[in-house]
Amino acid sequence: MTVFKSLMAVFLFFITAAGSGGVPQNLEVTPLSIETDEGWHRFEVEVARTPEQQSLGLMYRAEMAADHGMIFHYSFPQSVGFWMKNTYISLDLIFILPDGTIADIAHDTQPHSLQTINSPGWVAGVLELNGGLSETLGIEAGDIVHHEIFGNAIPAQDPDND
Repeated sequence: MTVFKSLMAVFLFFITAAGSGGVPQNLEVTPLSIETDEGWHRFEVEVARTPEQQSLGLMYRAEMAADHGMIFHYSFPQSVGFWMKNTYISLDLIFILPDGTIADIAHDTQPHSLQTINSPGWVAGVLELNGGLSETLGIEAGDIVHHEIFGNAIPAQDPDND
């Protein structure tokens, strides 16, 4: 099964890379909050919903603002694998369960690496943030990601979320 996933990732990469011309994608941007023991952290994230969007991810980006990221939404929980080919910046990969709970974090990934980074099991989403940011902010497994894809988004005017 792992060989199949690896071959599928390579196949999707070549399909996407052929059509992308090495240009970063521009996706829908939505708010996302992470609830930790120390408080709340807010981000603006691009949402990668389709296999094509997910295979391109944050490739070809020279930089990313500290309060930005990309969330990968899967229509059903599954085991996923990532690599860093054509990704110029280090990322933290945050693996998220269907209820928004962080299952695990792959810290400070190596840009351009072809090594597969696998989820710790079935996940409903993966959040990519700048490498090292989750450690700096104290984000860890067990914290809660609030976003519309998990059905737990925090309303913008919620007075308890200021």
